[in-house]
Amino acid sequence: MYSLLTSLGYVPVFTVSKTRTELSKDGVTLCLDSVENLGDFIELEALTEDENKKEETVEKLLSLLDNLNVSRENLTRKSYLEMLKIPLIYFCSSSILSIPFITSVKSPYGM
Repeated sequence: MYSLLTSLGYVPVFTVSKTRTELSKDGVTLCLDSVENLGDFIELEALTEDENKKEETVEKLLSLLDNLNVSRENLTRKSYLEMLKIPLIYFCSSSILSIPFITSVKSPYGM
């Protein structure tokens, strides 16, 4: 993938070094990330094809965080780059710009 992107003219801006352990149960993917120079994080993901179940799915994830004793004050949608305070400028040739985000929480357990 790297060589494909560089052949298209993309250049590396910054590398985030992390170790990830991925677990899955009952339609929820839980990722335990240890990010160099940042710390340990939990990322949760649950997919639903039904827009009407979006709030129910979010509540399922929040309930899981509650069960793990993770304070909701620790929730963030910032990327690891943002948390590392790496300034980035996103350029897009169309009027629509889509930047993926992650929902991360600082792990109270460490890794």
